[in-house]
Amino acid sequence: MKRKRKPKINTYAVIMRAVEEGIAYGLNRADKHADDPLTIQQRQRIEHQLDISISNALSEVIKFD
Repeated sequence: MKRKRKPKINTYAVIMRAVEEGIAYGLNRADKHADDPLTIQQRQRIEHQLDISISNALSEVIKFD
């Protein structure tokens, strides 16, 4: 009888994807209700800084293998 294999989950990739999708969703909602939406450059800078800040904060409390 063959032994069943359990799939390995890349927790880092899952968390980073959720962070990126959450940032994009939040910015989309904020822009939807704004009188003066962000420019593409402003949005990219904000997304980048949020991604770095959130990733750094998560890496302080989560040990990724």
